[in-house]
Amino acid sequence: MERIGVLGARLDAATGKRRLLLPSDEFVLVDADASDDEIAARYGLDEVRRAPEIRVCEAVYVDGPLEGQTDIYAPVELGARTSLSRPTPSGREVLTYELVALPEGDEPGKLRFVS
Repeated sequence: MERIGVLGARLDAATGKRRLLLPSDEFVLVDADASDDEIAARYGLDEVRRAPEIRVCEAVYVDGPLEGQTDIYAPVELGARTSLSRPTPSGREVLTYELVALPEGDEPGKLRFVS
């Protein structure tokens, strides 16, 4: 079985290093400038995969049941939809929102209620 490590895209704020997820589900910190070959050799990996950076933004729900609330949202693409499940007295309901405006300056993006 192949031993694959997954290297995070972001640097750890405290150390300036990247997080590496090992096949054992443990995380270790590695130098930001270490090559994939160096990382693989040090941790006995067959392959190092690099996780893409996930862009997120703050967005406000402009209507629907969550109107006025803010949340962190990804992906940052106009038209992207997200579904949220929340409890109700009779069970659960699924709410779907669409990103209709990207954040600009200090203004959050806007999520419109779809269903």
